[in-house]
This record gives sequence, C-alpha cells and structure tokens, in this order.
Amino acid sequence: MQRRTVRVLSSEGDDEYVVEFKRENDRLSVTCTCGSGKYGKLCKHKLGVVLADHSVQLVDATSAVIAEIAEWIGHTDYVQLLAEYSALKARVSNAKSELETVKYRLERAMRDDEQF
Repeated sequence: MQRRTVRVLSSEGDDEYVVEFKRENDRLSVTCTCGSGKYGKLCKHKLGVVLADHSVQLVDATSAVIAEIAEWIGHTDYVQLLAEYSALKARVSNAKSELETVKYRLERAMRDDEQF
C-alpha cells in the first residue's frame, strides 16, 4: 500500500488538517482529519486537493506529491465522478442565479407602485 499525506489549512487559517491518500492496486481512498472528513463525508479539503483548487491552502505538499496524487486519481472512477460533480455544481449555480432573477421580477410585479 502506498500513502501520501497533504497538510492543509482550515478556511480560517487557524487549524491544520491532514488529507491522506491510500493507494492499493487500483483502489484509492481519501481521508481528512477535519470534522466532516472524520465521518467519511466529502469535505472541501479532500475535494480541494483532488481538484487542485488553489483556494485550499496547502501547508507542506510538494509539486511532486501533488503530481503523483493526480496520476493516482487518473486511474480511478474519480475522473468521471468529478466531471459529473463539476457539471452539476455549475447547473446548481446557474439555477440559483435564474431563481434570483425570477424572484426579483416577481417582487417587482407584486409591488404597489404607490408605496415605492
């Protein structure tokens, strides 16, 4: 079994968490020591390292370790799942924006113009 760890800062920057990658054959598991990660949830730290999101502050990861993790990910179903995740996240974002537009238009339509 191969293991790689990446230490990351919390969003506030006052705590450190460890994102650990364990590879055995074609199986890759990812864990994080944050509150959500301890329960096996998908946390922003795991996702940030996997997606190479620059908003997640890495403490000690070298480019070689990040490249190796990316190579491991390339041999899993993560690639397809991450693509689906990103596409759905974009759709949700667009839907929220459209909802706000319709909400504004509805508010305008319901106004009593004498009050404003």
